[in-house]
Amino acid sequence: MPQFRDPNEKRDFMLNTPIPRLVPKMALPSIAGMLVTSAYNLADTLFVSQLGTDATGAVGVNGSIDLIIMMAGSLLAVGAASLTSRLLGAKQDERAREVLSTCFFLALALGTLVLILGFTYQDKILLLLGANEEILPYSEQYCRYILLAAPFMATSFVLNQCLRAEGSAVFSMIGMVAGAVLNVGLDPLFIFTFGWGVAGASAATAISKLVSWCILMTPYFRKKTLLTIRFRQFRPRWSDAKEVCAMGSASFFRNGLGTLAGILLNRIAVGYGTSALAAINVANRITMFMTSACLGFGQGFQPVAGFSWGAKRFDRVRESFRFSMIACVAGISAVALIVGIFARPILLLFTEDDAELVRIGVFSLRIQCLAMPFHGFGIIVNMLCSGIGRALPSLLLGAAAWGLRKKVDVYDALVCGGREGLKVAAGLIPPLAALLTALLTGTCLARETFHGAYLQGFPDGSIRPDAAVTRAELAEILYRMMEPEQRRELTCTESAFQDVSARHWAYDAICAMAGARLMLGGSDGCFRPDDGVTGEELSIIFERVRAQETGKKALPELASGWASQEVTFEAGNGWVMGLHGTEFSREQPFTRGELAALLNRILGREPESLSDLLVGMPLFSDNLDTAAPYFLALQEAAIDHTAEKTGAHERWTGLG
Repeated sequence: MPQFRDPNEKRDFMLNTPIPRLVPKMALPSIAGMLVTSAYNLADTLFVSQLGTDATGAVGVNGSIDLIIMMAGSLLAVGAASLTSRLLGAKQDERAREVLSTCFFLALALGTLVLILGFTYQDKILLLLGANEEILPYSEQYCRYILLAAPFMATSFVLNQCLRAEGSAVFSMIGMVAGAVLNVGLDPLFIFTFGWGVAGASAATAISKLVSWCILMTPYFRKKTLLTIRFRQFRPRWSDAKEVCAMGSASFFRNGLGTLAGILLNRIAVGYGTSALAAINVANRITMFMTSACLGFGQGFQPVAGFSWGAKRFDRVRESFRFSMIACVAGISAVALIVGIFARPILLLFTEDDAELVRIGVFSLRIQCLAMPFHGFGIIVNMLCSGIGRALPSLLLGAAAWGLRKKVDVYDALVCGGREGLKVAAGLIPPLAALLTALLTGTCLARETFHGAYLQGFPDGSIRPDAAVTRAELAEILYRMMEPEQRRELTCTESAFQDVSARHWAYDAICAMAGARLMLGGSDGCFRPDDGVTGEELSIIFERVRAQETGKKALPELASGWASQEVTFEAGNGWVMGLHGTEFSREQPFTRGELAALLNRILGREPESLSDLLVGMPLFSDNLDTAAPYFLALQEAAIDHTAEKTGAHERWTGLG
C-alpha cells in the first residue's frame, strides 16, 4: 500500500479509491499480521508439545494470561482506532494525535500493572486459571517471561490498531511478521538447543514481542505517519475517554468473557486429566489461528468505514460493508472446510502417542469449523459498529460472541457426560455462541439504518424552509440519493446545456439527471437551473422515476417508495400532488420545507414527534421553532443520523 506524507493525499486515497481495490489493500497486511500474531501461540504450543502432554497443558493454561493482557490493551486500542479514524476523516488531525498519545501511555500503565500483580500473586493466579500440581511448575516457567513483556504487548495493541486506522497497515504487518518469524526461529533454539524447556518458549515469545514493538514504534519516531506519539500530547479528556472506553468495551468484554470461559473449561477439563486439558487448548489455538484471518480482514475494513463515516461518505460505508461481508464469510468458510477435512492429521502434529488428546481434539475442532461462517458475519458487523462509533451494538455483539461459553450449560454437560461431555461441550459451545452472535447482529442490522442528509443548509447557518426549490437544487438532492455506481456511470465531461458550465456548483448532479433522463432541458438547449420546481414538474419527474428502468435503477428507494405511501398522482387537466390530504399547486414552486416533507414520506423517513430526535442535534438559525410545520421534516432531511423503525415512524439512535 502506498505511503503518504501529505494528509490530503492519504484522505484522497482512503475516500476515492474504488472499494473492491481499497479494502483488499487495507485488509491483506492486517490478515498477514493477525495470522502471524496467532502463530506466536500456535508455534509455542507446537514446539512445547514435543516435551509432553503436561507441558502442552501448561501453555494452554497460560493462554488466559495472554487474554488478560489483551483485555488491558484492547480496551484502549479498539476505541482509539475507531475515534482516530473518524477524526482523520473529519480533518481533525491534531486531536487524533492527542487521542493516540493519551491511549498509548495509559496502555503502558495498564500493562505495567499486570506485570506487578502477576509477579506478586503468580502461584495463586495460575491455580485459579486451571493449573494443577502436575503442570504448575511448567506454568510458572512459561508465565515468567510473558509477564515481563506485558507493557510492550499492551501498547502494541494500540500501535497496531491506530496504524491500521490511519491506513498504514503495512507498518503493522511488518512489525508482527518480523516478531512471528523471530519467535518461530528462537523456539527450537531456546527449548531444545539451550535446554530451557517451557521457559525457552516463553522467553522466545517475550523477545519477539519486544522486537515487534520496536518495529511498530519506528514509523512514529521517523514521522512517517499522520499520527504521532508524544508525552506532551497526553491530553486526557472526559469526552474522549467516554468514547474510547465505550468503543473498546466491546473488545474488553469479549476478551473478559473469553478469559472466564477459558478458565472454566481449564478447571473442569483438568479434572479429567492433562490430555483432556491439552486437547481443548490445542483445538482452540487452531481455531483462533483460523479466525485471526477473518479478524485481519475486519481490521482492514474498519478504517475504511471510519474514514468514510467521518467524511460523511455514507455511500462508501454501505458499499465497503457489503463487499467485506461477502469476502470474509466466503473466505473463512472455505478455510473451515479444509481444516475440518484434515482435522486428524493436524492434531497429530501436536502429539504422536496421546490417542485421547487426538480423539477429543478432532471432534472439538470439526464442530468449531461449522461455526466459522457465523464468526465471519459477526466480526464484520462488529468492525462496522466500532468503525462508525456505534458503541452499544458493538458491545452487544462482543457479549454474544463469548457469552454462552461461560454458561452453566458447559458445567452441566461436563458433569453429566464426563469425558464425552467435555468433548461435546468444547465442540458445541463455540458454534452456539457464534450462532447467537449472528442472530443478534442480524437483529441490530434489521432495526437500525443510517440516513445521510440529502438537503443542505447555507453558509450563514440557515435552511430557508420557505424558499423555492430550484431545478439545480432538486438535481443535487436526487443526485445524493443515487447509488454510488450510478453516479459513476452518469458522470459526464461536457455539459449538454448552454446555461450550465463545468464550473456550476451542481454540474455533476445536473449531468447525472440528464443522463438518467429524469430532468430534461428545453427545446432551446437550456436547463434553467435557477427556475423554481412546480408541483406539476415534480410530479412528472417522479413519474419518470417510477416508469423508466433507468430511473428505477438510479433511485431505487424513491422508485419503490413513492407508490406505497400516502402520496397520490392524479391526472386531470394536469398533475395534482397530494400529501396527507393536502394538495400542492400545479403552478407554484415547491418550497424546501414542502419538498422535505414529501420526500421523507416517500422514503419512509418520518419522526413522529420531537421526542424521536436527539438532544444536542444541530439546529438551523431559521428553523428553531419546534412547533413549525416543517421542523421535523427539515431536521430529518438535513442531518446525518442513524435511526430505527418504530411502527410507521422512526426514532433517531445517533448522529452522523
